[in-house]
Amino acid sequence: MIPTLAGLRGGVSSPSAPVLSYTSDNVFTITNYDASLTYTVSGATLSGSFLIRVSNGATVRASYSAGSPASNASTMNVLANARVLTDSVGVTDTGCGPRGSLCCPGGRILDPAGNVCGGAPGSMAPDAFCGGACDGNCWQLTISCYNWYWTNYTANGYTLIGNTWGKAVNG
Repeated sequence: MIPTLAGLRGGVSSPSAPVLSYTSDNVFTITNYDASLTYTVSGATLSGSFLIRVSNGATVRASYSAGSPASNASTMNVLANARVLTDSVGVTDTGCGPRGSLCCPGGRILDPAGNVCGGAPGSMAPDAFCGGACDGNCWQLTISCYNWYWTNYTANGYTLIGNTWGKAVNG
């Protein structure tokens, strides 16, 4: 009788779960990678021992061959590093055209992208805001300017690399 693969491996029906480490911006490494195993990946792309283009909650399992019992799943969690906007103040400017840039004061920003100057063209009105000083090209613009801080998921076990927070949950 020819021994089965499971018999050769001491009766173990599946290999150990892949052990993941967050090693680069949105990249995880299987630290116990074995090229003889078959890996099944959901939500990421496997390239050798690297898992790239990872979506939050992606998983990887190992098996001795396609169709054989798989290991427990190891999970990759990723979150974007982003600015969180807090309290805002309105900044208003009025003047004769053409309108220049209106900017936020004192380190405040307009949006999560970090822009500090801008705004729509503003309300144009025939001298409604300027008291007769503009020959019909008078504008008024109000923008909201926010204090902000960066996301921080360190307390939840995440590590920030580049622009992405990552955390491995090994099966």
